[in-house]
Amino acid sequence: MNSDTVKYSSYDEIPLFLDANDIVRILGISKANVYYMFKADGFPTIALGKRKLVRKEKLFSWLEDQENSAPEQCLIPSREELSRRKNFRT
Repeated sequence: MNSDTVKYSSYDEIPLFLDANDIVRILGISKANVYYMFKADGFPTIALGKRKLVRKEKLFSWLEDQENSAPEQCLIPSREELSRRKNFRT
């Protein structure tokens, strides 16, 4: 089965560790937005070399926190904010 066509029908089917492609499929957002999320302060990213992963339960906990945060807080940092960060590479 092509990994682009994988659909999860329950929480239990979602892998324990998620990569960018998994998050794209789960949230229905662009891969670019997932990479912005990986750079967001407080986003629970695990770095394994150049690979970025997120534990399934940490992603859903983070999403709940975003729902409960002040509406003026931006979920994804702007490009300007990212460019000011020391470790950001375009």
